[in-house]
Amino acid sequence: MAGDRLEGLDLTEHYGLTDASLSSIRQYSVNLRSLSLAKLKHLTETGLEALFTFVENMTAPPMLRHVDLADCDHQAVTDQVLRLITEGATKRPVVGQGALQQQPHQPHPISTTQLGGLTHLNIQGASLITDTAMESIAATCACFLQEMNVSFCTRISDQGLGYLVDPCAAQLTRIHVYGNAQLTEEFVDGNRRATDPTFEITGVWMKKSSDRTQR
Repeated sequence: MAGDRLEGLDLTEHYGLTDASLSSIRQYSVNLRSLSLAKLKHLTETGLEALFTFVENMTAPPMLRHVDLADCDHQAVTDQVLRLITEGATKRPVVGQGALQQQPHQPHPISTTQLGGLTHLNIQGASLITDTAMESIAATCACFLQEMNVSFCTRISDQGLGYLVDPCAAQLTRIHVYGNAQLTEEFVDGNRRATDPTFEITGVWMKKSSDRTQR
């Protein structure tokens, strides 16, 4: 079926879609690498968790490289959803060697294999996202992430963004932070790549003692 070869799916502004639509995405997600669900206000945290949770004997969740969840319902995109997305993008459960020694009635031990990670992430307007999500992204995608939009994610702190940026390799070139008035010079001028011309923070506005108040 054509769905088996589907690599990109853009459902932006298909306003009538609900959690019920996500099961079809899961069914044909084997090769899916890019997914946009931006501005879908009827999706819920429960539906997104179901899409991205590994369940034995079910089609594995998509291994995404590009994810756009901008301007969904403000309660739908959470730290837990981001953790599941990043883990699904980077790892796959595999049966461990010890399974050969297990008794038939015992569950197989589960390990994981590293396969890649998110390169582009847009969670603009996800007001429930906190520093915990930044830690999840840093732990799984630091060697892959190229661009991220966390505009209007007002619970993310200087420390959280710094925790993300510091371990990221040089492929991370841009972070969008519009609407995040809680951010200060501590992050903007204090992150590890603050003087790197290949790294850009867009949307910064704050009162500062220096003359560099806007980017």
